[in-house]
Amino acid sequence: MRQQLGKYLFEIVVIFIGITLSFIFDEWRESRNENSQRKILFESIKTELQQTKILLQKSDTINTAHIANIKRVLKGENLEPGEILEDFELLTTDFYVNLTGALNTLQSLTGQNSTSFYHNAVITQNISNINSIAEDHSHLVLELKNISSEKIYPLLSRYSILDDLVLFKADSISLNGNYSGLLADKNFYDHLKVICIKLTSLSIIYETLIRDLDRILIEIEKELHQ
Repeated sequence: MRQQLGKYLFEIVVIFIGITLSFIFDEWRESRNENSQRKILFESIKTELQQTKILLQKSDTINTAHIANIKRVLKGENLEPGEILEDFELLTTDFYVNLTGALNTLQSLTGQNSTSFYHNAVITQNISNINSIAEDHSHLVLELKNISSEKIYPLLSRYSILDDLVLFKADSISLNGNYSGLLADKNFYDHLKVICIKLTSLSIIYETLIRDLDRILIEIEKELHQ
């Protein structure tokens, strides 16, 4: 009787150990798969954020050149018509970076989906900062576009410069705009001053976004090397 009881107990213990080890193995396998998927996702996010950073840096460089060009006009430097057109070519170019894709990517780091298991105070804080700054960026870009379309374009048209701007890249064109009239127009300078102030604010936004992206990328890199 004792031998049979011992045999039953032994079998129960073996079964219990087997089931326990099975659960442990399943949890380990799921954890390993989850960690692998998380790293693949972070690599993808890292690549996209790096591309966004490059875009921001490029936009900041163009924006800085734009400010310098406008300041040349405001200082009253003797500019040739071709130089003036180069300045306005930036003003009429939609070089502002689109942050929508980057923001969607950032949301996946703290969203309710596959990365909900990941909580990082540094990433969360910087995503919050970027979301707030992105709203300021959108408003500022809209204001700049409105000033260009409502204030600058009519002036360029009044002094017959808009046609020159459209044909500027064509070979062997004659410039027929009234550039001296434009440069003597007080309203033109007033509008340029407003644009210069807003572009300076835009530069600050780009620098802040790049800094916050760098902080997020550092945290992602830490996660990838764990």
